[in-house]
Amino acid sequence: MAASKAVIESTEPKFTLNESQHELDAIDEKNCSVVNITDIQDGESYEVEGELEEDLKAVTQPAYGYVSPDSNEYILSPHEKYPPDRGWRAWICVLGAYFGTMSTFGLVNVMGVFSEYYKTYLLKDYSSSAIAWITSIETFVIVFGAILVGPLYDIYGPKPLMIPGTIIMVLGVMMTSICTQYWQLILAQSLCTACGATLLFNPVLSSVSGWFQRKRAAAIGITTAGASTGGVILPILFRRIQARSGFGWAVRSMGFFVLGLAIVTNLCITSRVRPPGKRQVNLRDTYVKPFAWLPFTLTSIGAILIMTGAYVPVNYLNSFGRYHGFSADLSAYLSSVLNGASTLGRILPGVLADKVGRFNMFTVASWITGTLAIAFWIPIHTESQILAFTVVYGFVSGASLTVWQAAVAEISPLRELGARLGAVNALTAFGTLAGIPIGGAILDSGSREKYWGIAIFTGICMIGGGCFGWWAKLLVTHGEWLSKK
Repeated sequence: MAASKAVIESTEPKFTLNESQHELDAIDEKNCSVVNITDIQDGESYEVEGELEEDLKAVTQPAYGYVSPDSNEYILSPHEKYPPDRGWRAWICVLGAYFGTMSTFGLVNVMGVFSEYYKTYLLKDYSSSAIAWITSIETFVIVFGAILVGPLYDIYGPKPLMIPGTIIMVLGVMMTSICTQYWQLILAQSLCTACGATLLFNPVLSSVSGWFQRKRAAAIGITTAGASTGGVILPILFRRIQARSGFGWAVRSMGFFVLGLAIVTNLCITSRVRPPGKRQVNLRDTYVKPFAWLPFTLTSIGAILIMTGAYVPVNYLNSFGRYHGFSADLSAYLSSVLNGASTLGRILPGVLADKVGRFNMFTVASWITGTLAIAFWIPIHTESQILAFTVVYGFVSGASLTVWQAAVAEISPLRELGARLGAVNALTAFGTLAGIPIGGAILDSGSREKYWGIAIFTGICMIGGGCFGWWAKLLVTHGEWLSKK
């Protein structure tokens, strides 16, 4: 049977594209209609409107770029410049990424359950601040690892990083199940588990960003919602099995659960842009040059402040519930309630951000989260009030933690996407490293009565992060503060 052909009709010369070439998903930058090659039938023709000459030439070019022999830089083909924003391969990648974040940051989002168990049983002689370093270092390593993983992703693609990452992460979880000492938990949970998780999480995020442009915030929102879903399931799994079989089997069950999720992730994740392979990395161009542009620097500062404050309530809501009379079972479920609300908060605002602007959503969500922490968390004390705060905070903080990544991707070239996201994530890691122990130190200093100290700390970080995001948006849009950016 003859190969299917697409004929594009316009006032310009006609071009054809057969099955041996690539998809027509690339041409959408100049108000053109776009057709997927899989939808084309023999003899059909399609009209494309707009300025066509360059776009039509683009689809007749090779699907992949090449490494310039002069500059040693990878030159993008016209196809690679324009993400398709659709297609089964793109959405399968999102599905795999959803399970990937569930297996990596899902473990981070149960930090409150681990912290409460360590404080009550395993490490009851340690201060809140000392225990907080266990989960804080774990989060730091996962996020900071992006500074190394990002450039490796740009060179080799996702699979060479994700497979060893899965093995190391699961090994760390299994080793955590047999820990009895503080230093053992630091080695197993904070370092081993986190080193594997960073090799899995960061390629997942970069791969999804490469498949989407107009729908990027929605795709990243769905991806990061996996972390919240993991935060719903894993605390319940831990609590049920720990009550019957003890800490060891509870953690091992979590290990088997994340192993299954990670296998699905490895099968589903693909990079749209073919990795160029081994090449020299210019550290100055990769890590320093992007910050010479003020909007990128301001966006990064905003992200750091958000990551500093947002996880403080996640870590201390369980102990806050216990202090106000919650049972051990009910306080443990606060993490599940918060992460359930955060799942919707990551998806719905992500979809909306593609309509109203990623920087706009980044700013507004951060301001609302900070205001909520100061105005709502400080005065509450009843069971119903605490549950209501948990739901609302989970929703708005989910938006804050998601949309800043779409904003960074929006102002980053595709070929540098992994490295730039990695550089910003590495900086935000210092925020996550400091934020939770600072919260613990505030509690240990005597402000435990109403937790008002950590509420104010969270609020200042979130509102400040939103202000830097707004400043960056004004620079990018040249002062057009009502623009959909």
